[in-house]
Amino acid sequence: MKLAVRFALLGLALAPVAALGDNSPQVILATPGIGDGAIERFTARFSQPMVALGDPRATSPFGVTCAVGGEGRWVDPQTFVYEFANGLPGGTSCAFKLRDGLKSVSGYAVTGQQEFKVDAGGPVARAVLPQKYDGDIEEDQIFLVAANLPATPASIAANAYCAVDGIGEKIPVDVLPADLPGKLLGEMGTDNWNVRSFLETAGLPSTIPASAEDRQKAFTGVTALKCRRPLPPGRDMALVWGANIAGTGGKLAGLSQPFLEAVAAPTATPGTAIGRATTSRPWDDTAQALEIPLADLSTNPENQSASRNSRSLHL
Repeated sequence: MKLAVRFALLGLALAPVAALGDNSPQVILATPGIGDGAIERFTARFSQPMVALGDPRATSPFGVTCAVGGEGRWVDPQTFVYEFANGLPGGTSCAFKLRDGLKSVSGYAVTGQQEFKVDAGGPVARAVLPQKYDGDIEEDQIFLVAANLPATPASIAANAYCAVDGIGEKIPVDVLPADLPGKLLGEMGTDNWNVRSFLETAGLPSTIPASAEDRQKAFTGVTALKCRRPLPPGRDMALVWGANIAGTGGKLAGLSQPFLEAVAAPTATPGTAIGRATTSRPWDDTAQALEIPLADLSTNPENQSASRNSRSLHL
């Protein structure tokens, strides 16, 4: 995504560039660093050298107020980088305030903007299962979308949609029961390479809890949804996570995120909710086509007696 869009999404107050003719040191750039869909660092650049080159005793120019810890360092005499201990969860806001009496190497006091905000914003999609390079999807595919914080089902239903090549309309999505992501991930397990990749990309724990209750808690930021009507075979499509999807605190995602897929020719048997074409992959000696009957989606787990190796996302 374009950097300007990231700034708008994250709500970061950027420092103004020093006016011509003003030689006072000040912050000329303040920006978040984004990795795997989350803010991982904050970088500030000053208009003049603030520390001696290579001085290991140089202190931070900022006082930091944030729920997530971290450490900062000078990467050169004018650039300070603060690394968060982990990516900021959605809805997290951090403040960086210049220390009182801060001066440049030349002894001039820092002027201009003194405080900077880093706001992780609303629910941004970090990972989708199936993923783009997993192969073709089925006409009645169920998607799992992992966001950086839980989104409200109503806003997902109103703002997420499916777009199909050659069809000039947005196909609405149905948001499936909240416990379904935990059920599906629990059934597939982390022996499945696609599941491991999904969890890692989403920043979720690599171990899936054993109990249904613990799984639902662990995957509160994961939503199961599907296009409201069957997708036409052989067409490219995109699942779009809309800009107005909101978290429980009311913050919006801020931008639309399309996730591109390709729909396979019909292969699933009638009544299957999740289908994935079976192709050989280097991480799977025997590709397995695993199905979940539609009737099982709303039933009690005790009534779903099929083994893990007979049901999955058709990955």
